[in-house]
Amino acid sequence: MKKQLVAGVDLGGTSLSAVVADPSGNVLGLAEADTPPPNADPGPVIREIARIVREAAGAAGVDMGDLLALGVGAPGTLDPDTGFMAKAVNLGWLDVPFTRLLQDETGLPSFAAGDVQSAIMGEHTFGAAKGAASAIGVWIGTGLGGGIILGGELYRGHSGAAGEIGHMVVAPGGPECGCGRKGCIEAFASRTAIERDLRAAIAAGRKSVVLEIMEKRGKTRITSGILKRALAADDALTMEVLARAQDHLGTFVANLINVLDPEVVVVGGGLVEKLGDNFVAPIRAKAQAECFRRPAGPPRVLPSALGDDAGSLGASEIARRRLNRQVASLK
Repeated sequence: MKKQLVAGVDLGGTSLSAVVADPSGNVLGLAEADTPPPNADPGPVIREIARIVREAAGAAGVDMGDLLALGVGAPGTLDPDTGFMAKAVNLGWLDVPFTRLLQDETGLPSFAAGDVQSAIMGEHTFGAAKGAASAIGVWIGTGLGGGIILGGELYRGHSGAAGEIGHMVVAPGGPECGCGRKGCIEAFASRTAIERDLRAAIAAGRKSVVLEIMEKRGKTRITSGILKRALAADDALTMEVLARAQDHLGTFVANLINVLDPEVVVVGGGLVEKLGDNFVAPIRAKAQAECFRRPAGPPRVLPSALGDDAGSLGASEIARRRLNRQVASLK
């Protein structure tokens, strides 16, 4: 039993979560921590990952030696075969031998994939897309990312970066994106874009309870939780800005459907975790109405079923599959 356990980590720009899971996706141990501040030296992050994996193993009642492998879903451009991280903007990294450092620190065979690649793997194996031969993940948080399942397997593309949907330009000359280009979908529909538009409207004199809620809760950023409270207060400006983002996302998801023809689209990330299907429903309606007509009808467009655990569970499944393939190749 113990020897079937794998650790999975969701590495975010501000937070870390680790699980120890069995092959059925049961979370037996969980640990969370803040991500160390961005630093060209990856050492503090690697050590913190190792620490919370040990903590999650302890919560599961096992030792590190009882774990088969470690998988990490990480933001950045990495080679899935070598685990070499070319660039991770949110972490301040360039050219980091990511999985080798993880293995050196933890003693576990280590594997890595993109953060949303890991999340859609989690949803495909254990959650909203379970049983689907093809699926697209659209994750909306600080940025906007994607992941693709084709033929029941994670599609990585030529260099491992497939699913980088957030930086598809939908309006040349549009708002500036964090990547430095203009008009990316991330610049229209991420939580960062929603915060930008809310602040601009408030600065221009529009009334909103958002700043009052932020002050009461001691927040300096407009988080997904702040947006949820503003909606509960029937804040007209928040509803307007969110509706505009949902409209962009609906058209964008329709375009993704036209390109890949998936069975299901899973929409996840911080906004969905807080707002649920109320946020996804308008995206679904527009995407299904605008996608090109298909004999089987439009695909399902569903909210994430695993919430915070999607990325870490998906990372654990990626590690399990990669390890099994390595073992099989040696036979």
